[in-house]
Amino acid sequence: VSRDDLSARRSELLPEFTWSGPGGRLPEFECIFSIRIRARLETVRGLLAQFGESSRPYLNPLWVKIYRTRGEPLQEGSVIEYRIFWGLISFSIEQQPSIRENLIVYKVKGGFADGGLFCFEMKALPAGFSMLTIYLVFDYARGRTKTGRVFAWLFKRLFPEFIHDVLWNHAFCQFKQIAELRDTVSWEVNI
Repeated sequence: VSRDDLSARRSELLPEFTWSGPGGRLPEFECIFSIRIRARLETVRGLLAQFGESSRPYLNPLWVKIYRTRGEPLQEGSVIEYRIFWGLISFSIEQQPSIRENLIVYKVKGGFADGGLFCFEMKALPAGFSMLTIYLVFDYARGRTKTGRVFAWLFKRLFPEFIHDVLWNHAFCQFKQIAELRDTVSWEVNI
């Protein structure tokens, strides 16, 4: 999704949330990706249900462990834990109440993105295709103690923001390939 379309997509995805801080400030980190998949919505939803499972066929970086600790997949209250660098950095995401059937919203609890939102939106497209969008938005945690504030300041400067892009671009490619292999949508093109 281009930067020009970001504001419109933000409002479309989460119209009930405002992401401006004091003085109308934009969030410190915001990214959005969309991918068109030659698979039905049910197939896409089924793969998203595996997000917190150890058998997940996508998003398996060596230094990040992602696992569901509470609740059922794609249900309100479900909690997925992230442990990065063997627990040096950790946080969880908790699924929020559904505001639309094909929108899954997780709230980040703890870590550097505390209070942020991590969303998946699924849309059915003509001819059996689907569109999957991922949206992440947060302000960096500030730290409560002097040491915590120093660590937060360092982390913000040292954390390469593109790492999220790299991880999810790769995961999206895997996701797309698996969804298209699992689905039986015709490859026929009518012009």
